[in-house]
Amino acid sequence: MGQAAAALGQAAAAADAFRRCTELTAHAQPGTQLHALHQTATDNLLLESAAVLPPSWIASLHDEPWLAALQAGIAAALQQASQCSSDGTQLPPRVLVCGGLGLEAVLAAQAGAQHVAMLCQDNPLTARLAAELAAASGCADRVTTATSADQLGAGAQPGGYNLVILADALGSSVDWGLLQRQLAAVAPLLVQHGGSSGSGQHCAAAASIVLPHAVRICGQLVQCAAAVALNQVDVEQMAADTGGLDLSTANELLPRARRSLQLPSYQHTALSSPTTLLTVPLASLLSCSVEDGSTASHQPASGRMAVTTAGSADALCWWLEQQVVADGADEPQQQPPLLSSSPSSCPAGEAALHLHIWQHLEYMNRQQLAAGEAVDVRCQLGGSSGGGGGGSSGAAYVAASGMQDLSLGDIPASGKAAASLNFSVQLQDGSSGSGSTAGQSLLLPVTSEQAAVAAAVPQYHTSMLNDSARTVAYRDGIAAAMLEAEAKAAAAAAADSQPQPRRPLVLEIGSGSGLLLLLARKAGASHSVGCERLPELQQVAAQLLQANGAAHSVAVLPKHSRELAVAEGSSGSGSGNDEVSSAADLPRRADVLLHEIFGTDPFSEVEQLLHVC
Repeated sequence: MGQAAAALGQAAAAADAFRRCTELTAHAQPGTQLHALHQTATDNLLLESAAVLPPSWIASLHDEPWLAALQAGIAAALQQASQCSSDGTQLPPRVLVCGGLGLEAVLAAQAGAQHVAMLCQDNPLTARLAAELAAASGCADRVTTATSADQLGAGAQPGGYNLVILADALGSSVDWGLLQRQLAAVAPLLVQHGGSSGSGQHCAAAASIVLPHAVRICGQLVQCAAAVALNQVDVEQMAADTGGLDLSTANELLPRARRSLQLPSYQHTALSSPTTLLTVPLASLLSCSVEDGSTASHQPASGRMAVTTAGSADALCWWLEQQVVADGADEPQQQPPLLSSSPSSCPAGEAALHLHIWQHLEYMNRQQLAAGEAVDVRCQLGGSSGGGGGGSSGAAYVAASGMQDLSLGDIPASGKAAASLNFSVQLQDGSSGSGSTAGQSLLLPVTSEQAAVAAAVPQYHTSMLNDSARTVAYRDGIAAAMLEAEAKAAAAAAADSQPQPRRPLVLEIGSGSGLLLLLARKAGASHSVGCERLPELQQVAAQLLQANGAAHSVAVLPKHSRELAVAEGSSGSGSGNDEVSSAADLPRRADVLLHEIFGTDPFSEVEQLLHVC
């Protein structure tokens, strides 16, 4: 079942099936087929669960300030929800948790909630894990889990749920598309104005409390050369390391408009103070009417950042903050609990221990800014407010549809920032002390074509090209390999009484952008062939070869190495030519094999090397 679900791309179902298999085979004796099955199921469980479990959830459990703020916020929200009654009587809160692994549900139960339902949409693995967490925490009788809204509806509380906790809106990134689907599914189960649950079309002035109360998008201008190096090849250093190769074409093809990272891990300078750019009250997603098609209003917000420190405008760094409950929900004299992913919340020395906290960069054009200048930043959630709402299940769909394009993704796994959280960054009119033109955009210009290519290329590729020590090591190693191959060719030619030795033929498996092939050409290779399955990288390689005058002697083929064909009857010796027939990719077996294995898991490439040898 697990393999079948995995083949269909159903990672949650696959992980759950593999987990059940590990439980059934847990007592298998080593050396038996049952034990081998147990090991296989365990390996596949780890692989599939990585795609469905909340990212960095273990790190968040060890963040005591974060847990304390969340716990205080849930307790305050429960107190507020217990007062929500149409006739003035105090009713116990009825809690619905959307997403997560069960932590929020357990905290709600421990804070006094008598009934907590948890929706793990189409995710049986997290449903089972949450149930086990509740049992281990002594509140299994108060926490129930479901994998669909239909299951929730069958056991819905009379009057509806009056507190909904959006666990997936509590991290350093928010998948607004997922949030939209969750709210659309559970809207009919929530308390509405007047105290009834939502079985009809209307959900105006919804009475249910939403946690977090609001999500803020905050930001500041930063100078960070290390972040720039993740996005731009150091052309001058690369030329020095490679004996004159020109990789400027890579910067024309691979710029990224944005990136997610832990800014405290990189040396940087703040050019301005933190500023709140946009506030999204999540309760407004439930204030809508499907019949009239109205939507919650989330107008673009503008903020003015005063440049306090002169420097290069490398990026706008932005992050999320969650106001857990409304002002005064717990203690009127105190600030409500706040969860923050700001750079200051994660000191540089502790970044490795706070994998659940990260920020996002909008790359800028590196223009020099002077202290005292002012920069206007406009922030808007992408997507239109209409479209797709009519006929969908749940009235919250229309309210959320205007925000559905904001999908920030997960930093370590995908590294993707929000492509549809739109920013406008420009100098304030009359503020041009640095000689800049007032009103001009300071964002790095990236076309849709460039963005498409960059999105398909691994995010580490540019920083890998900027690894000077790596480049020099490959340069010297390839040069030594070419000398050895030439010596062997000369010896073979002498043994066969050939007048001239054949020039070594170079083959690279997984050519990427073609750097190693270019280094081989620098080392004397007259004919080289590479293969690269990723079309976008193969196109980058082709243009880099052209820019360096190597297109006539180096070819990067868009195929897998297993698909390469060697000309029939070819020989590894002799002085014949290296003309390639139309049916063959290589005129003969290669003399030098290049393959990139420098990384954290070099042995993962062994299979690739074995099949080409």
